[in-house]
Parts: sequence; structure tokens; C-alpha cells
Amino acid sequence: MWEVLRDYNIDEPPIKIIKALYEDGTSVVLENNHLGEFFRTTWMSTFPSPVQRLTENIMQGALTNYDSSISINGRTICNLRFADDFDLMAGSTEEHQDLSTRVERSRSWYGGQHLEEQREGVNTPISMGGNLLGDVDHFKYLGSILNKDVTSTQEIKTRIAQAIAAMTRLHPILQIKNISLQVKIRLNRPIVISIFLYDCDSWTTTAETASKPS
Repeated sequence: MWEVLRDYNIDEPPIKIIKALYEDGTSVVLENNHLGEFFRTTWMSTFPSPVQRLTENIMQGALTNYDSSISINGRTICNLRFADDFDLMAGSTEEHQDLSTRVERSRSWYGGQHLEEQREGVNTPISMGGNLLGDVDHFKYLGSILNKDVTSTQEIKTRIAQAIAAMTRLHPILQIKNISLQVKIRLNRPIVISIFLYDCDSWTTTAETASKPS
């Protein structure tokens, strides 16, 4: 990762600082003016993030002289990226295998673990590094449930359950008489409503789910 940062012309002093954070970083929890025990920090998001730069290099190497058959609004696309995650997209099984092989070959130059991805409706096995990729009916990605259902029924049910759980945890505070109603309402929005409405802009609802009381 440190060599990748140098390839991006990052100066050596910042690299040493980031490296120290990854190798020697510790954290502690402060609660009621009391410090707990320090514990090893095994992961952190820093800028510039060496993991993101590493992922970018892997994809650049994999996509050299690669042509995708998928286009959105006339723009060719074969992957979606977010931070250190990316999803591969292909128009056929053969193309998918070719892209997966390219990514695995590029990744092998840097070491690290194999990538995992979801396949849907693919009958021909796709492998990376000699390992077959398995099918899943659903999985959680960035806090949202993705599945084969064209609607977001399961996601909405999960959000309702999580919001109820948050409200239950908040209930003892709401029972305190010395806390004003205005403060309790203000607590409800970031603690409960935000959990329920997370990623709601992408929900695909039906008449049934839209008509249910919240």
C-alpha cells in the first residue's frame, strides 16, 4: 500500500504518519469522564486512504484494453465502486469470467484476499483464483439489503424492526420527566427516524407496502 501512495506522488512524511496510524494506532472510549482500556485499532479511514488507492490501482490494471458490452445512457460501464468495495458487471457469462480473471490477475500483484461478488441467473460457474463464486439470494451492502425481489419489501420490514428496536432502547430516556418534550422529539429524529428512512430514496414500493401505517 505504501508503494502505491508513492506512485501517487504522496510525500514520504505523510506516508510515515499514515503507516504509523495503521501499525501502531490505539483507541479508547471516554464515558462519563472515565477512560476505558486502550485497545488496538485494526482499521481506520484516513485521507489519503492507502486502501482506496490500492483498489484504484487494481481496477486500472484490470481494465487496461478492456471493452465492456454494458452501457448506461451511452456510457460504457463494467463496475461500480464505493470506497474499498466494487461490483463487477458484465453482459454475458464469458465476459464476466474474463473481467473476474483480469481483476484477480491485477490483484495478485499486490497480495491480499480474494474478492467476493454476487451472481444472479448464471448457470456457468465463475471462478477467481481457482475458487468458484457462489450464489446468494440476498446480502447486506452498505447497510441495505439487496435481493432478487424487485420490490423493497424485506428492506422495509427490516428497517421497521430496527427502528422499533431503537425506540425501545430510547424508551427509558423518554420516560424521564425532567427532559422536555421538545428534547425528546429532537432525539427521535436522529436516533429512530434516521434508521427507518436510511436509503429510502432507492426503495421500490408496492401499493401494499405504501399503504401500511408506519
